[in-house]
Amino acid sequence: MINNRYLLAFSLLSLLGGCGSSDSDEDKTPVEPVEQTFSLTSLITNKCGKESAFTQVELLLQDDNWQLLEKYLPDENGVISFNVTTANINYTLVAKNQQGDEHQGLDITSFYQADSSVAAKYYGRYDQQLDNSSCECVTQDVELRHRSFTTRELVASSLPYAGFEEVDEQTTLYRDVEACRISGEAWPVQSFMVLGTDNAGDAIGAADIHDNFDANEDLLWEFSAVEVADEIALENEQQLMFSAQIIQGSKHFPLTVAEGDSSLILFNSHLYSSEADYFSQTSRVYQLKDTFFGTTLTEASHQKISSDYSQSFEVEVSENKPDVDDENFSELGSDGSYDYSGAGNYPLAVITYTYAAYDAGIGLFPVKWTSYGPDEGVLPSSVPLSGYEDVINDDTDVQLTDIELIRSMSSSDYQDYIRYYQQAKQQEVESKNVDSSDFVGDLKKLHLQINLN
Repeated sequence: MINNRYLLAFSLLSLLGGCGSSDSDEDKTPVEPVEQTFSLTSLITNKCGKESAFTQVELLLQDDNWQLLEKYLPDENGVISFNVTTANINYTLVAKNQQGDEHQGLDITSFYQADSSVAAKYYGRYDQQLDNSSCECVTQDVELRHRSFTTRELVASSLPYAGFEEVDEQTTLYRDVEACRISGEAWPVQSFMVLGTDNAGDAIGAADIHDNFDANEDLLWEFSAVEVADEIALENEQQLMFSAQIIQGSKHFPLTVAEGDSSLILFNSHLYSSEADYFSQTSRVYQLKDTFFGTTLTEASHQKISSDYSQSFEVEVSENKPDVDDENFSELGSDGSYDYSGAGNYPLAVITYTYAAYDAGIGLFPVKWTSYGPDEGVLPSSVPLSGYEDVINDDTDVQLTDIELIRSMSSSDYQDYIRYYQQAKQQEVESKNVDSSDFVGDLKKLHLQINLN
């Protein structure tokens, strides 16, 4: 869909281009459209982060009114490619999706005015078809020796574990720690951390970073927490904040700073400090309301990523709720139109509907439809999705409506936003890789949600 304001601007430009022109129509040579190949790779990621082709997906190329132009299937490598003659295209991906013990469902993703020159990606999820044969995983306990703690306020690790035990003041035992790697490759760097107080009541921290998780006969890794934390002063107006470090694409040393805290404990002199980025995020809930029909949520967040920890701490969310209707959600029209242009400077709207679809053979199954578009437009779900009219129609129940309005302080150009999400850089896949590009280095979001009972 092209908005009226865009049509008006285009009309004015056309008129201005025609005025004062001395060239005759005969002298003008029509510009031939340039053909190029659009390519999208569909992937699935296993437990240890190895990517492979995911072919349970199809691409629907659509016009500006979300009407079908053509359908495309991936090859054996998960690659979908076709020739186009326009710089921007609209398309919808429909993929089979299965998580945990749930029935197979559908994950649908639509992009408005996507850049046809971008090599796009899609990460699917289908747990029952996941091939982990390339993974080497080891599960053992970890005994972490550290300085004396009178109290332990936070025990954490970048690896999953079942629980922990305070053996004594200088020993913390992590139960059933699981480390995984791609067979034949190096173990990823992982961390273990304890925060608390000493016998004088002062805040202290101890941590270890390790990169060897070979199994041993004792089924126990014994590590020494040689990293010592520093206490860092904060501004008096500090808001509630979550912080962590990004090392080799993974988050380490997570901590939560309470509103008004004057300091925090930070590991900023470890072996990987020179390559670490600091991630901080604050959020504010403006409304969380439970009703007979369901729950509504309105919140805003601000995140920063920087190699300078003090810059990453400069996150703030206004106390004033943006101008949005979180009672009737009138920005979402019954005809599929939406208009969040009045909410502030949020160039991208990510709108997701979660449906409970029905099939006579299996009963209810989940369908999620996410669209990426500008702050004002028409949703692709406003017209029947070709080939899936029996799955999503007027009788299909919407269980969850989720709206994210996104603003990157690095750009106000919509094309930068759609390119970023076309490449699936926002997806924290099973490998837990965290993106730290400029686009997300200073990012603000407004989040609205309706969860029906």
